[in-house]
Amino acid sequence: MSLRSLCTPLALVIAASLLLSAGTVAAQTGPSDKATAEALFDEARALLKDGKPELACPKLAESQRIDPGIGTLLYLASCYEKTGKLASAWVTFREAAVAASRAGQTEREKVATTRAEALLPQLPRLTIQPAPAAGDVEITRDGVAVGRALWGTALPVDPGSHVVEVKRAGHKPRTLEVAVTKGQTVVLAVEPLDPEAGEPKPVVSRPPPSPAPSP
Repeated sequence: MSLRSLCTPLALVIAASLLLSAGTVAAQTGPSDKATAEALFDEARALLKDGKPELACPKLAESQRIDPGIGTLLYLASCYEKTGKLASAWVTFREAAVAASRAGQTEREKVATTRAEALLPQLPRLTIQPAPAAGDVEITRDGVAVGRALWGTALPVDPGSHVVEVKRAGHKPRTLEVAVTKGQTVVLAVEPLDPEAGEPKPVVSRPPPSPAPSP
């Protein structure tokens, strides 16, 4: 059994369909893929030991993508926490808790749940609230669509700056940048967009009429 599955346990619950699809990926992973995931995992652990979590997190994420494992999830969540990505750490701990529960690993489920709950009060939250007059706008946050069902909801985000883009047909798009800090809740009001200026009609110049010929 690999170290990735035996490692000591060091977070929104990921949808059940995601977990089921992860199991399908694991079933289709070949020996070569498993070796790659193991190598990435070992390298990430060494980087963590050297105090370089910002380099370790991408390797753990890729290892988890190639060959999902509860141990990798726990290390990845802890890595996110070390780099200050609190929302990413929280959601990953929650995912690990669900996976451990499904696998009957009670101790890991308890550890992951406890770590996620400890992060909850620290999470920055961002509420995107379009004005009623904004109309049928399309909103993205950091390139990810924010559907109408999420408007007005305080959503956990990682600390730092976030870019919100607002679009509507026939209107000028608007880009907003908002910064949130640890434990802070920010409400971003989205005002109506300005309509696109109509294009002026082209002016057609006509030559002056020719003089009538002399009789």
